[in-house]
Amino acid sequence: MKDSTRQRTGFILLAALSLITIIILSMIFTNSRRASVYLIPENYRGWVQIIYNQQSYPPIDISLTKATFRIGSDGVLRTSTPEVSEGIAEDQYYWIDAQGERTPIDTQKLIHGKSVRSSGTDGTEQDSETVAEEFFVGTEEAYKQTPAPSLEDHL
Repeated sequence: MKDSTRQRTGFILLAALSLITIIILSMIFTNSRRASVYLIPENYRGWVQIIYNQQSYPPIDISLTKATFRIGSDGVLRTSTPEVSEGIAEDQYYWIDAQGERTPIDTQKLIHGKSVRSSGTDGTEQDSETVAEEFFVGTEEAYKQTPAPSLEDHL
């Protein structure tokens, strides 16, 4: 009887550990996304806006492991890509010069206020077709003193 009880206990323990492992792995993989690589014009400071679902613009450059965002000199990128990817990833931010050389941006000191918002066609904030991802490049003090641009300014 003792061997039978041990086997049953071992089986229950193994089943519980397997279930916990499956749950943890599914949480990891369902919350992950491709890393975003933001290429920002050299020494740019200010708000960056990525405006999605703009049909007359090219899609985001997406590979198996990353999505590359080439920000314009005005801090704006318009793309036909329909929506923002959600989930957890280690994003990278670079200043890029005229020769294509990348300089990493210290995200702890110089990237602030990353968010996603949407706007209706009548200019009201709501769930709609126009979605923008935005963040500020610069010091925290400058971020606090510089209001985010209106999404409608770039439509």
